[in-house]
Amino acid sequence: MSFAVIIGSLGADPEVKIAASGLDYVQFSVCTNRKVKRGDNWVKVAEWFKLAAFGNNAKFLGMYGAKGAKVYARCTITVNEWTDKAGTARKDVQFVVDEWLAIHSKTATAPAVAGNDSQDGGEDSDIPF
Repeated sequence: MSFAVIIGSLGADPEVKIAASGLDYVQFSVCTNRKVKRGDNWVKVAEWFKLAAFGNNAKFLGMYGAKGAKVYARCTITVNEWTDKAGTARKDVQFVVDEWLAIHSKTATAPAVAGNDSQDGGEDSDIPF
């Protein structure tokens, strides 16, 4: 079995659909960036990956995923083969999500925890976390 880890940004809001079998699924794209040296300059290159999620992974992506959100996805790699209308044999690589997590930027502001808005430690200073 082949697998990959993809860390990048969602290309669009995931749209959950329901298969004839009743299984929830979503097909979506993730964009990653890498730097490539071209001549004397380093240039950012965007690469797009097609992913699919099923069942609870699809439901949660539909509820919590949004265009531009950073995600981590551990995927199984699948190769789909078919013949198009012109009779040409085609292949497509797809990444089926086994596990995913939303990644928050280090610069993002964390929401305040209810009952602990004091900056000086206050009553909660004996809590070790």
